[in-house]
Amino acid sequence: MRRVSILLVALLAVLTLGAQEPQEARSFVFEETEWDFGRINEQDGTISHTFRFRNEADHSVAIERVYTSCGCTSSSYSRRPIRSGEQGEFVVTFDPDGKGGRVDKVVTLVYDGGKGRTDLHIKGRVKARPRTLEEDYPFDLGGGLRADAIYKSYGNVPQGGSKSMTLALVNTTSEVMELEVRWLEQSGLLVVDVPRYLEAGGKALATLTYLPGKGAEGHYGTMRDRFTVAVNGTDSGREIVTTGVAVDDLRKDKRLGGAVCSLSPVYHNFGSQRAGTVCTMEFTIANEGNQPLHIRAVEVRPGTSCDLEAGEVVPAGESITRTLTLRITSEGFDSHFGGVLLVVNDPSKPTQELRVVAEVE
Repeated sequence: MRRVSILLVALLAVLTLGAQEPQEARSFVFEETEWDFGRINEQDGTISHTFRFRNEADHSVAIERVYTSCGCTSSSYSRRPIRSGEQGEFVVTFDPDGKGGRVDKVVTLVYDGGKGRTDLHIKGRVKARPRTLEEDYPFDLGGGLRADAIYKSYGNVPQGGSKSMTLALVNTTSEVMELEVRWLEQSGLLVVDVPRYLEAGGKALATLTYLPGKGAEGHYGTMRDRFTVAVNGTDSGREIVTTGVAVDDLRKDKRLGGAVCSLSPVYHNFGSQRAGTVCTMEFTIANEGNQPLHIRAVEVRPGTSCDLEAGEVVPAGESITRTLTLRITSEGFDSHFGGVLLVVNDPSKPTQELRVVAEVE
């Protein structure tokens, strides 16, 4: 009897282990997912490594999205689908400029309709070199005023909150300069605090703050501003651009649950199309959470339209299907891209995007 009991226990353990480790279909399989450059000399400039992979799925798979952990890292790859059994290459390039010391950067690939995800790591130690004032402040704003950047990306900014970034300025002249902000494109949601005067040879920080709840009604979606800084009344025309996305403040809801938005698909390739063709497809928004899903904003790329409107609500456990249209234009490009960006009240992912592409014949 005891022997039978032991056999039953062993059989249950095997069945349980099999249930815990289901066989998953593989798609992209990389030869390696980490590369150590070793010692990197900053003065030598950019350095690259090619990650090679094979598509082991039984269907064609395309790289749909790429995320990098730092602006110093870029990538190069084919946008075309990789056929089953075909090999592909993904090149990661690292710019060591201003990155003295040990570096550990991540590039994330999303593919196969959002089901596949691979993190590629690059490492190394950068030997820094002495820097000039022009290198620390590479952007000439005119009149002897220089800045460390002319573009700031804020990512998601919650309603009722704020997000600030600084812009480093330096006066390279031997005279005091008077500064004035002049708007080129103003959302009304960005507060720019620039010092009125900057002494000869002086350095200062300008503070740029997004306040998406600043207006009478909260703003959802993309925020974009452009301005220049005039020196002693003279404007060089060198633009400073800021962007961000206004979303709900869902920090409490993230702990308590809430709406869960599942967008399908997140990528679609219409294949080869002639200029002037109008391509259509259906996409689904499912609410897998326990609270209503609110569509706060719907933003489409040029040439794209869809019948989803801001203000629509998807009840918990339900879904809606809408249609996206891409009009192919003849602009001399091999590929024509489009898509739609959604802002929703999903605490984990308040912005979601469906990207579409067509190869122009």
